[in-house]
Amino acid sequence: MAGSSTLSDLRVIECADGVAGPYCGKLLADLGADVVKVEPPAGDSSRRFGPFPGDRPHLERSGQFLYLNANKRGITLDIKHTGGIEVLTRLAAGADVLILDRPRSQLEALGIDVDALREEHPGLVVTVVTPYGFTGPYKDWAGNAHTVYQMSGMGRETPSGYVTDPEREPPLSPGNRRPTTSPASPPPPARWSPSPLAACTAGGNSSTCPASRRTRTTCG
Repeated sequence: MAGSSTLSDLRVIECADGVAGPYCGKLLADLGADVVKVEPPAGDSSRRFGPFPGDRPHLERSGQFLYLNANKRGITLDIKHTGGIEVLTRLAAGADVLILDRPRSQLEALGIDVDALREEHPGLVVTVVTPYGFTGPYKDWAGNAHTVYQMSGMGRETPSGYVTDPEREPPLSPGNRRPTTSPASPPPPARWSPSPLAACTAGGNSSTCPASRRTRTTCG
C-alpha cells in the first residue's frame, strides 16, 4: 500500500498458503507494508473455501481468500521448479521480510535454505509459520487445524466439556483450566489440581487466595 502508513517502508514477500501464513502477511499489509503474495499456478488453497456470493464457488470470489489477502500484490510462481526458486530468492533479496509456511525438511527439499538466506542477507527477517515450529522434535510433523487444536489441549473440552479418559492426557493442557470428567468416569488424578483462581471462585478470600497476590481480583 502506498502512503505514509506505519509500515509503508517495509517490503514483504509472502510465500505461504491457507490461513496462518497469509494472516501473518495480512497483519503487515493492513499496517501499510508492501506485501507481495506468491501463489502456485493452481492458486492459494483458500480460494476454494467460502463463503461465496450467491453460494456459487469461484476462485476470485472466496470470502476467506479476499479477507486474508486484501491490500497485497500478487505473483504466480511454481517453486517446485528450479526457476521458481531462483525468482523467489531474488525477490527475498530485495525484501525486508520473508514469510514461509513449510517445515524445514520440505523447504530444503525445494532448495530453500533459510539459514543461508539469513547469512547472505543479514537485514532480511525470515519467519516460518508451521504447525509445530521450525526446530525441536516435532518440526517435521505434518499438521493442520485439527491436529494443532488437539495438540494445544483445547480439544480436551470439546464438544461436551468432558474428559472421557482422565488417565490419557493430551501433550499440552489449557492454561489454568481444570478439566471436568463425565459422571461415569472417576475423579481426575491429583496432578489435575484447580488453578489458584478456580480455588478463589470456589469460596476463597483475599487473604488466602494465591491469585490475589498476582492479580487485582478480589476473591471471596
